[in-house]
Amino acid sequence: MRIKSELSNFNKYLPALFAILVILLRLPYIDSEPASLDEPFTLYWAQKSISDIFQLAYNENNPPLHFLILHFWMKLFGTSALSWRLPSLLFSAALTYMGVVQAGKKSIFSALIAGILFTLSTQQIFFSLEARSYTLLALLTLLAMQICMNGINEKQVRLYFLAIISALLIYTHYLSIWVLIAVAITLLTDKTPLKYPGKSLAALIIFLILISPLVLPALQRIGHMKETGTWVSAPVITQLYGHINLMWNGALMTVAAGLTGLTALYINRKNISALIIKREIGIPFLWFVVIYFGLYIQSLIFQPVFIPRYLFFASVPLFIFLAMLADESTKLIRKGWVLPLLILICLLPGLDFSPGRNRDMRTLVNRTLQLSEGTPLLVCPSHANLGYLCNAFPDLFFNGMEEAEINKQQHIFPINSFAEIPDSILNTNALVYLDADAAFTLPQNGIEEGLQHYFEEIEIVRIPEIYEVSRWEKPAPGK
Repeated sequence: MRIKSELSNFNKYLPALFAILVILLRLPYIDSEPASLDEPFTLYWAQKSISDIFQLAYNENNPPLHFLILHFWMKLFGTSALSWRLPSLLFSAALTYMGVVQAGKKSIFSALIAGILFTLSTQQIFFSLEARSYTLLALLTLLAMQICMNGINEKQVRLYFLAIISALLIYTHYLSIWVLIAVAITLLTDKTPLKYPGKSLAALIIFLILISPLVLPALQRIGHMKETGTWVSAPVITQLYGHINLMWNGALMTVAAGLTGLTALYINRKNISALIIKREIGIPFLWFVVIYFGLYIQSLIFQPVFIPRYLFFASVPLFIFLAMLADESTKLIRKGWVLPLLILICLLPGLDFSPGRNRDMRTLVNRTLQLSEGTPLLVCPSHANLGYLCNAFPDLFFNGMEEAEINKQQHIFPINSFAEIPDSILNTNALVYLDADAAFTLPQNGIEEGLQHYFEEIEIVRIPEIYEVSRWEKPAPGK
């Protein structure tokens, strides 16, 4: 009895311990790299007015919630990398805390496994150190799943909270539609609308009212996506396995998870259906299948989105499912600590507390400024321009200056094809061209071929992973 009591007390403090551990292990790396990938886009728009942020939903696939959070956050705490990445880290710490709380309802071993997964997954670390909406999306996904796992009853207002969280999910990312589908399936399976028709209808109305400002922009973006396509490649079936590996640091962990599942099935071999219908196991499994395979099917028939950042929130039900399932396996192992230790060992080979972004922005900026020396700068694709401005001219960028104004002041020309280069630039004596892998996203851009008719390429600098910076000058007379 004394041991059980001590374990119970230990389990009580585990969520806070893991949340603190998440912050302590990741905080030293939070400003180790400059803004890159999609961060400059987020930072640029987060500085805009609230009306501009909502208007963005009409022109980009970005609902406003995370931009609004950063908008007010940077007003309070400034524009350092520590400041604008800290919300993602705090969301990740909250995600870990709530995940351990939920898993701890099963057993201390489930809590430990959930804590280890959320704390030491390199993918969790990466997105917790990026100023984007993905950790917020994961946290809201977990909160919605918790309500469904804990159940709805007449005396509680969980349906109303679920409606609000569901709306916040839509305001965070449109791909959260798969979370809403999982919510709907869970509620219908529980016959919640039949048990509590009044509350269910009221919750639905609350949800529809809350998301009404985003309905028109979302429909407009769906039509636009069909027309313009995407740079994301269509998925292949092997990625179904590969992306799961990425979620928990590699194939070794996938093997451990598989053995855990087989052990649980063996223990419950006489009544496997009873294992599957347990809420704490069945709901996370259902949610993972709906979200993960839903995104795969969407990628096949509508538009490809099957890449790690769009799949990240699917790791939430996967981790909870494994933590809950693992508790069943401990029935075959006298020392229940063995399984959390095994999970820890399997995660370590792929663990990286400072996962790189493959974008050497400091070298890019330094070499570009050296090569340009007052000459015009062409940047292709045009969306790469914000990343360059953010790192090359932070005083202007974080002062709320419009992108067009910075471009004009610094003689920068974002383009997507040779036809967009002004004649005045082609008639200059020299220019610098920053190529951010334009051949990948814009294979028919024709820029280098076109420049060769007017200039000679004098120098080229290749900067891992995707950048090339080249200086072009008019040939000497007579050439």
